[in-house]
Amino acid sequence: MNDIYQWLYNSYAESELKDMARDQEAILRAFAEGLPISADDRLSLQDLSNGVRLDWGMEVFALGVRLGMALAGPREPAAAGQWLTSFLPQLDQTVS
Repeated sequence: MNDIYQWLYNSYAESELKDMARDQEAILRAFAEGLPISADDRLSLQDLSNGVRLDWGMEVFALGVRLGMALAGPREPAAAGQWLTSFLPQLDQTVS
């Protein structure tokens, strides 16, 4: 991942997601304790889940930053806002 996205994630998103992560860890721990697996396997499951959540969280954050930059970027004056309503029928079109 780009260094700036990593910095933004670490500086802004990670602190906001700590409560959510704590709740998810409790759910995962309860789920793992109900499985017929060893304590080492439970720990491996929790480590895998935490790693996946961290990787996906950073990727989703980076995609969100890129989308936000694309939406906030300069647009042609005539085309400004048209993309927001492009899915709606035009006044002279019949609606079925």
